[in-house]
Amino acid sequence: MSFPLILTLSLIFEGTALAQRGASGSQGKKNYGRQATETFNELSDISRNVDKILEDAGKTGDMEQVQCISSKQASINALLDISEQAKFSIDTSIAKKDFVRADNELRKIAVSLSKAQQFSTEVEACLAATTATQGGENTQVSVD
Repeated sequence: MSFPLILTLSLIFEGTALAQRGASGSQGKKNYGRQATETFNELSDISRNVDKILEDAGKTGDMEQVQCISSKQASINALLDISEQAKFSIDTSIAKKDFVRADNELRKIAVSLSKAQQFSTEVEACLAATTATQGGENTQVSVD
């Protein structure tokens, strides 16, 4: 299965993340744009933070760590692109008074944020794995 297909299926099946964030249609028609912007901004912040981590990892020269972080950043960038398109679609849908579509697009953004948070956690795991490997070479334990 290709990454875009997996990502699309993931977006469809994980629509419950929106309910957890309180972004359902009950919040009012005027709030779609505000909620989309806030959620998109959170996603952008995650992307910027991972970019900084990737830059720092590149300075260390640890290619395994850089590769691990790069793969997560690529996924986050794809989610950012999807969210940007969805944000534009929300504006268009609201103008057409198509609130069902606006709600679906808002769901995409919320699910994208949820997945980006997961990838951000995986970036931390990339860092921890490298640290554990480096630390494991110098650690000695003695039990009395």
